[in-house]
Amino acid sequence: MLMEIDISPYLKIPVKTSKYTLVGVGNHHGSLDGGHYFAYVKSISDSKWREFNDSYVQTMNNIEPISSSAITLMYLREDLLNFNQLFSEGIYKKLTLLSRLSIK
Repeated sequence: MLMEIDISPYLKIPVKTSKYTLVGVGNHHGSLDGGHYFAYVKSISDSKWREFNDSYVQTMNNIEPISSSAITLMYLREDLLNFNQLFSEGIYKKLTLLSRLSIK
């Protein structure tokens, strides 16, 4: 269920890597007038899903991260899934900043 996507059929020119893996889901409960936001994020270091909800973070076991409350799906290109590579290239810092901006 959209855990991995391959965009190669939609590209005009071939690229090195066109496969992406789901790493985050932004969720909203409520109406257009208000509600509550929370996120599921897949850890790059141990591949476990975690729920970020207000002041707590908890590890989720056996969850399907995409539900009817999902409003944003975040994917990471497969060749960037290596945690050490992300950290050494500074991409991890950029992703952390982007995730903070998208949650607000």
